[in-house]
Amino acid sequence: MRGIAGAACVAFGLMTVTAAPAMAAEGRLVLRGAETTSVLTDPRPGCYRATVAFTTVANDTDTAVTVYSEPGCAGASLVVPPGRTTAVGERLSVSVPS
Repeated sequence: MRGIAGAACVAFGLMTVTAAPAMAAEGRLVLRGAETTSVLTDPRPGCYRATVAFTTVANDTDTAVTVYSEPGCAGASLVVPPGRTTAVGERLSVSVPS
């Protein structure tokens, strides 16, 4: 489990993850901010925390994801359905369901 979290941090630079063992969503989840873009390919279930706010989500996975205004998947939330690109305001975390 720690290897997955470490790999996510190294690969994306601004993301940390807390994930439970389960099947990964298939596809890409793209989080865009003013200064950065993070791409999660086949993201595993869990809460992904951004260290820099993102404002647009391109959910090209096969499952809905929920974005949150606070770290740790807390605060105001918004669901982004699969196959949608959505302006979400400033968000600091995203949850991929199991």
